[in-house]
Amino acid sequence: MKTKTIRQTVTFKAAPMEVYEMLMDSKKHTSSATIDMRLVKGMNLNFTAQRLIDHIRKEGFFVVDHEPSADVRRAHAKVALVTVKPGGYNSVRTPMDLPISQEVVRTVESVRGRRLGFRTLARAFRST
Repeated sequence: MKTKTIRQTVTFKAAPMEVYEMLMDSKKHTSSATIDMRLVKGMNLNFTAQRLIDHIRKEGFFVVDHEPSADVRRAHAKVALVTVKPGGYNSVRTPMDLPISQEVVRTVESVRGRRLGFRTLARAFRST
């Protein structure tokens, strides 16, 4: 997939020292993004997180896992603070004989008006 590069030019009506101090204070010019990754069968949490970090590096960012110091910000034009929150887990399959799985099957069957086999059930979930 081709991506489009966004370039922006900004002119500051300020003294050079004011601009420098603003650039060195990350609280004055920080943006953030949150990515909620949903893993599917076969995906590993740590491997997937590392692939995302590798992609950010490939885009030209210096990646850190803690608040970057002024020296780090001076040394690198693009710095990305990336944290992987604890509590994530690898993908899992839910056994279809669990009570909650059976309740989902009954609900889908009642809405569709007919009994579903596992192949039909899988197609029903893909089409929503």
